[in-house]
Amino acid sequence: MTTPHDFDPRLLGARCDICPLGPKGCLRDKSMEWTPVPNQHQHTTVAAVGDMPGLKEVERGFPFANAQGAGGRWQNDALAPLGLKRSHIALLSSQLCTFPGPTSGARARQTAKVKKLRDTMAAAIMQQFRASGVKAAAAKRAAKAQVEEEIPDPTACCRPALLREASRYPHVFALGKAASSAIARTTGGIKNLNGDLLEVDLLPAEEALAPPWWPLRRDNGRLYRKVVPAFHPSFVDRAPANVHRWRSALAKGLRWFHNRLQWLEPDSILLQPTPEELDAFLEQEAPYWVLDYETDGILSPFNVRCFAICIPDMKDGRPALPIETPDTLARAVGVHVEKCAGGTGGLREDPDAEYGRYYSAYNEERIKETLRKAHTDGRTWVGHNLIGFDARVSKDWLGVWMT
Repeated sequence: MTTPHDFDPRLLGARCDICPLGPKGCLRDKSMEWTPVPNQHQHTTVAAVGDMPGLKEVERGFPFANAQGAGGRWQNDALAPLGLKRSHIALLSSQLCTFPGPTSGARARQTAKVKKLRDTMAAAIMQQFRASGVKAAAAKRAAKAQVEEEIPDPTACCRPALLREASRYPHVFALGKAASSAIARTTGGIKNLNGDLLEVDLLPAEEALAPPWWPLRRDNGRLYRKVVPAFHPSFVDRAPANVHRWRSALAKGLRWFHNRLQWLEPDSILLQPTPEELDAFLEQEAPYWVLDYETDGILSPFNVRCFAICIPDMKDGRPALPIETPDTLARAVGVHVEKCAGGTGGLREDPDAEYGRYYSAYNEERIKETLRKAHTDGRTWVGHNLIGFDARVSKDWLGVWMT
């Protein structure tokens, strides 16, 4: 049987003939042609495995085809900020056929429908077993095994083909819970798995298309791919607040894939600078400045204990991407203003500093004046609390808003 995309997953080992979404499946929309969506392979060492195709993917014949949804998120919020293009990562699907109906919520509807069919069949089978004198526990076990064979999960039917296609790549991102479960047999939620570093034996080494120079662990005839679970683009599309966690997981995975996960120490960390040293630090050229305040509480008036400022790693005159080795490493400055109750030994302090302070009143005011100037000269400030808390601290402690 041919398909509109001239693609038959059975040739790769998929169990389409028994699948509920296969050519004769009980869940397939019989008014439409059987349309499994082929994966999109690339000449690369990295693959990303998504969920099932949506209507746009069925129409166009490749994964992540919807530029207004998951495909747009993948291109604009994942690849572009990491300096990558779509052609740099192969795109696979954990399930090759879509579930009838709207794309949104298809996975949940499919799960519910399969469960309903299995429950109905299991009840009938158990009734037959009980009528023949089989005990309830044994009847339940037998019914469960039979219904899972009669009504298999569509993603499980695609798994043999998925493993065979994914084995062409040493490095794999599993996007979403379904993909992570299909590739790595994980059972937890994707929020907890996001960014984990897993080594997974997809196929026996002799069956996998694995060149001997791939830098992967081999053990007892198994070849372990590097797999990183991460959020699916459609989840980030629905919950955009998670975009930074998603992008960080992908960047971490790419560094691990290229053996660049080790921490790079900043080029310099200047602790307890003099007012002149702080002024010189802030006179450097930088594309942006990262700021973080620490205070005794979260309510005004704020009692500032310390603050830190840093500039980013640089590559070719711009901020280095997470997957790049920088030309110039980050530089940072840390300023303790007030001594903590437990003490912070070894830090430089002015001999005429007041009790509980590190700087004299004169030098502390000079430091604050240097910060006022930097906060209002038009440079770009960033930070995880900058728009809310740190901006209010700046206004309270320095008397200026950051511009």
